[in-house]
Order: sequence, then structure tokens, then C-alpha cells
Amino acid sequence: MSYKRFLAMIVTSTVVMFALMYSTAYAFSHVWWSQTRAWMALYMGAAMALVMLAFMQGMYKDKKKNLAIFAGSAAVLVASLLLARSQATVGDVAWMKAMIPHHSIAILTSERARISDPRVRRLADEIILAQRREIAEMEALIADLDGLDHAAAPLQPSVPAVEGGSAEKTGPVPGAPALRVAEPALVGRVVMIAEARVESDAWVVIHPAAAGGEPDAATVLGVAFVQHGTTRRVPVGLAAHVAPGTTLYAMLHDDTGEIGAFEFGSGPLDPPLEANGGPVVQPFVVR
Repeated sequence: MSYKRFLAMIVTSTVVMFALMYSTAYAFSHVWWSQTRAWMALYMGAAMALVMLAFMQGMYKDKKKNLAIFAGSAAVLVASLLLARSQATVGDVAWMKAMIPHHSIAILTSERARISDPRVRRLADEIILAQRREIAEMEALIADLDGLDHAAAPLQPSVPAVEGGSAEKTGPVPGAPALRVAEPALVGRVVMIAEARVESDAWVVIHPAAAGGEPDAATVLGVAFVQHGTTRRVPVGLAAHVAPGTTLYAMLHDDTGEIGAFEFGSGPLDPPLEANGGPVVQPFVVR
């Protein structure tokens, strides 16, 4: 057996494994070059070379070449594994390019899994909205940072406490009901709500403008569940692209039926929340 053929087989398998790592991305536009995936493909290819040669030594008789392959593959395996785990070569832009396909896989699995428990479905929907918002944010940051050389010292992680209430709890909340749209309001196809205050579980609903300029409450473009209390940075995914200059309305709806199931339009369920004689609503213009 030819050693050149063996090398070609390992190289081809490594390239194929690298490509297959993107096979569960939700959209082709989410496929970006990833250093981390490259290191993973390398150490998997090196491990394959070690295993295959160990089983096929009867076909490859040159002991010196076999020893060189074993030593070289082990060195590649260790080096690429250390690079993948240490992230030593991954900076701002490289990290975001690696995270976009990772987030995309989370969207695909969360959207298409056969989920039946409403609590799990709600969690999966929140993951979908969060990943879409973060992908749009990372794409914008890549466009801004790509080609720039940031020589500053790395920033250490700073993870704040999760803000928001608890499902099914009710009670007084200062200033509730109220909501405030972030600026910018729309990132990709996700509307960002800066803050929502509710005294019981509720929904943030995005409505278009009717012909007269008022909210078209019969048409729903996107919804997001919010729990009792104050919840900040609520992503609301839209079902379709909205053109710049379009006026939309963010409105609070009560969750009066099944908890975590948006049932507005099915009789009196999940009606708009009211304050001061009218619905709690904030208009905004898509930039």
C-alpha cells in the first residue's frame, strides 16, 4: 500500500469532517470560517491517522515511516487540541465567526425538535430568538471590526445576574404595566425591547400600523413571553423582513389562557393590557 495514498486519505477525510461540521447550520449565510472547527478537524484527522495505521500496519511495512506517522500524528493531535481548548489564536472577529454557525445549529435544533412540553417549547423559542438576535449583532460587529487590529489587552468575562420575574407569580410591580423599545429597535429581524414591566405573565406583541396609523391589533408580526416583574432586553422575532421607514407598535398582552401559549385571537384570551384607559403600546420606526 502506498504511503502517499494513506496521506491523501487522511487529508481528504479531515477536509470532509471540517465541512460536515457546518451541515446542521440553519442557513447557508451562517457558514463562516472557524478557527476552532479547523483545530477540531485537525485533531480528529490526526486521531484517525493513529487508529487507522495501528489497524493497518500489516499493509504498511516500513517501520521508520510508520513511527514518523505515529509521532507526527500525535504531535498534531496534541497541538491542535491545545489550540482548540486554549483559544489562544482566537480574537474578536475570529470568535464571532466561530460563534455564528454555532448559534445557527442551536436555531435549527430548537426549531425542528419534536418538543411537546410547553415549558420546553417556551425555552426553545427563547433560545431561537436570542440566537437570531445575537447572530445579527455579531454580523454587524464583524462588518465594523473586520480588518482592524485590536492590540488592547483581552477583557475578562463579566456575567451579570439574570433579570426578570418568575413564571406564574403575580403581585405589585412599580410602574407596571409598561414597556420601552430599545434603540436601535430592530436588529436583523428581531425587535429589542429594552424593558417590560408586568404584574403577571404577559406577552410583548409586535403589531403593524393600520391604514389610519393606529396599531393593527388583528395582525401579529412577532411575540415574546415575559414573566412577572421587570424583564430587560427582550428579543421579539419577526416572521418576515420589515422595510426601513415602516412604523410598528410594541404592545403588552396579558397571558390569560394557558401559560406560555399565545392565544390572542381565540376569543377573549390574551387581550391587550391596559393602563390609563388604553392599551400599553409604544410605536417605533424601523431604521
